[in-house]
Amino acid sequence: MGLGHMLYLLALFAGCWSAFNYGQKDEKRAAAALFAASFATPIFQTHGFTHAEFGVLFVDASLLIGLSYMMLKSDRYWPMFATGFHFAGISVHFVPIIQRGEISAAAYGGAAVIWAYLILLSLGLGAFIEARERKS
Repeated sequence: MGLGHMLYLLALFAGCWSAFNYGQKDEKRAAAALFAASFATPIFQTHGFTHAEFGVLFVDASLLIGLSYMMLKSDRYWPMFATGFHFAGISVHFVPIIQRGEISAAAYGGAAVIWAYLILLSLGLGAFIEARERKS
């Protein structure tokens, strides 16, 4: 397990911890979905991000549907940011499809994971802000 993977797991646990510690129903559902998607991704990964990862795209599209539904039903702002970041992250999957060939695994995987960090940040901050507003 590389340093990048360990940093992502740390960010995943921090975001989910914040959601479960400070959040309400929406934050906890989103954390569970992000946690499940993060651990499903390596299971569905087939090419090591050197070619289009259709299995990972399926996992990401499923998560996008869940986040979009939450965004439409929620009275909070963070789901809009999380959904937007995830939509941008999904767009990365279309580069190797359009290029019709091999792509740098570091560029493909790295570009996809950058958006995941922003999703986790929006979830963690959203849960924290929600908790502060409840106390006021």
